[in-house]
Amino acid sequence: MILATWFLSHLLYSTHIIFNIKFIKYISIALIFICYIFLAVKPPTFDLPVYLDFIGNPQKEIFEFGFYYLVTVLNFNNFNNFNNFNNFNITLFYIQFLILILTVLCVKLVTAEKVNIDLISIVLLSIYAFLSTQNSLRQGLMLPLAIISGYLFLYNNKFYGFIVGLIGLSFHKSFPFFFIMFCIPVFISINSNLSKFKYLYYIFPFFFGCLISIFLVYGFIDFLPEIYTNNNIYQEERTPFLIKYFFILFFFISTHFLFTKEKINSLRLILNLRFFNYIFLLTLILFPEFFSRYMIFCYLIDIFLISQYKNKNKFFRLSCATTLIIWCLSPQFYNILNGFYS
Repeated sequence: MILATWFLSHLLYSTHIIFNIKFIKYISIALIFICYIFLAVKPPTFDLPVYLDFIGNPQKEIFEFGFYYLVTVLNFNNFNNFNNFNNFNITLFYIQFLILILTVLCVKLVTAEKVNIDLISIVLLSIYAFLSTQNSLRQGLMLPLAIISGYLFLYNNKFYGFIVGLIGLSFHKSFPFFFIMFCIPVFISINSNLSKFKYLYYIFPFFFGCLISIFLVYGFIDFLPEIYTNNNIYQEERTPFLIKYFFILFFFISTHFLFTKEKINSLRLILNLRFFNYIFLLTLILFPEFFSRYMIFCYLIDIFLISQYKNKNKFFRLSCATTLIIWCLSPQFYNILNGFYS
């Protein structure tokens, strides 16, 4: 049922984006909501069982005290028997719901889109929403906050940006890195003296990615969790890394070509942000886990584009529809559900 609703919802919403058929859109919205209802009640699979012990018996960890306190508040009396999957699912649902709320607020802030059923549906249809609620909970809480904090810093709300940044850091220690990787390309785009040097979007992320890889190989930096530096490309139970890498390579090249075929000035900043971060992502070939985590960040940036399909030319709408279909076929989605169906 999860597979059917996931696939049909994407197919129908893509059709609506291209042809603007409203009743198809409403069927798609109903299906994606049904899909998430089934996801909410299914037994934990893939990485979620790891959270069972942590949520049942939360341990206060440096740099992640925010997640500890969040779990403590949400638990209430759920975990008299914390091995009870029903109780686990209740607390897990609260966390997943918070991730989706933060994602919607993040997209609204960056794109200035209204919070309505269309925006919420795009978020639910995104592969980012699925991965962050089914695989990377702490990162799912942190990434929207990193972008919100960066946006506030760059647009003269530094105090609120600092407060949001502290909250984001409390959920995941890698917050500063993602904050920086949002701010750099946006700063270049909004700075009239730098934005004219278009090669910065190509050269900077490529050489920066190579430099980070060298530093990680030789252990010169340790601001990222240790698992990020794992260079074993054949991790058991995970999507084979080379399949994932070439899927992202195909996805990026094909969608970038589609999105940039006709210039839309209002999307220049988001397209630059997307290009910058995907180029950096592709340099992480030596670090599969870092690649996978950073890939989720790039998927979040993709939502900024898809959410603006309205009132754009037909070619842009076709690009958005194509992205939705590719999201639907993501190997990570099927791999995560493999434990549920096996």
